[in-house]
Amino acid sequence: MLAGIVGLSVLLAGGTVSNVPLTEARFTGTENVASGTFTSFRLVPPQITAVVNCTGLLGLGLANGVTLEWSFPAGAAYSGFAPAANAQWAFNAAGDNWQAVTTTTVSPGVYRTTFNTGIISDLLSLLLGGSMAFQVRTKLNATSTWVSTQTSRVTFTNTGGGPLGLSPVCSAPVNGT
Repeated sequence: MLAGIVGLSVLLAGGTVSNVPLTEARFTGTENVASGTFTSFRLVPPQITAVVNCTGLLGLGLANGVTLEWSFPAGAAYSGFAPAANAQWAFNAAGDNWQAVTTTTVSPGVYRTTFNTGIISDLLSLLLGGSMAFQVRTKLNATSTWVSTQTSRVTFTNTGGGPLGLSPVCSAPVNGT
């Protein structure tokens, strides 16, 4: 026990009379920082430039239906875009069935998409009058979910041609709304 008391008193004495100098610690090091460029852009929808055909359902040109001519917006951000991977169409009243549609190239950067009764069963509901919007939007790529928030559209209306749909009208294109 005496050894414990002596040890405790040495500890207490040593703690109060310390000759240990204070030190200031520092850490220095290097960091490697990469540099680069970040580019962003807002996707805008393709621009519908012409309604090439608007024949109606049971009128002349049944197989032709509605044909729209369109192009992607100008600019480097859209270079290399292709209809199959970067354009989606909705062609029902709700505008909720987005999909790629077979499209032909008219000239570099100018495309034609035709909708006919073979692929648009919803148009049959227009036989007694009514309308339907054809909408297009830009998609970043085939697997992405990044799409333009706006669409370009043309509205097909049966204006009273009766049940045969012989006098349809396609509205002028409305781009980017």
